[in-house]
Amino acid sequence: MSRINHLFARLGAPVLCLHLAPTQLSWALRRRGRMLADGAGRLVIDNPDGAWPAALAALQTWLARADRPGAGLPLSLALASRWCHTIVAPWSDALLTPAGAERFLRTQMAALYGEAARGWRVSADDAPYGRPRLACGIDAAFLHGLEAAAGAPGPPS
Repeated sequence: MSRINHLFARLGAPVLCLHLAPTQLSWALRRRGRMLADGAGRLVIDNPDGAWPAALAALQTWLARADRPGAGLPLSLALASRWCHTIVAPWSDALLTPAGAERFLRTQMAALYGEAARGWRVSADDAPYGRPRLACGIDAAFLHGLEAAAGAPGPPS
């Protein structure tokens, strides 16, 4: 959850929590970590192959509805692990610079998940010097679509 959503949650403002999975979009309205009465639901997504484009299209359509639950509230979005690929990357001196870290982590992802991983956006934790890093990769086009659907600013050009 973002810092802004944490602030809203602490102040008692409601937050719309979404979970996007290959065949389902679930939502819950929460205040101070507790679900509000009648504030939860789900939408079944016809997506037999489980690819992200159909799920993203369903999310975009649902968010565009003026009558949807939680319209106008801050969003917290969780994704199914199917689309968020993780690794524990060994320490490398390449991690000392942002450009080197990006290349190194993408190479590590590609070694495990194949060449498609070279087009992913990858981020890692800030483990101490010499320690392995937990890294997560997500298809860059998917992430861009999620940011656009949620109204979040995209990465700098």
